[in-house]
Amino acid sequence: MVKKSLEQFFQMTSQDQEFQEKLEAAQDPERFLRLFVQVGEQKGYSFTLEDVEAALDAAAMALDSEELSEEQLAAMAGGFNWESIGSKIAGWWNSLNKVGNSR
Repeated sequence: MVKKSLEQFFQMTSQDQEFQEKLEAAQDPERFLRLFVQVGEQKGYSFTLEDVEAALDAAAMALDSEELSEEQLAAMAGGFNWESIGSKIAGWWNSLNKVGNSR
């Protein structure tokens, strides 16, 4: 149930320019995650910070691993359709994590 909700939410937000601008302005991973959960709740979805973090981590890892097959990417992403998350959103998440890990 959570997986399906996240996939639907990620698909919806990948087309939402205003939401993407808010994500891009997030200064750290915690704000990024809280924004996802907050907007998700406003739109009627229910998932936790941990759910979103796991999905974004898997998507970012999958996008960094271009040489993997579709089956390997799906397995790595915990069965999520990582393409539905959107490369832009996963890229921002990846960038925030790299900045956070360099501190």
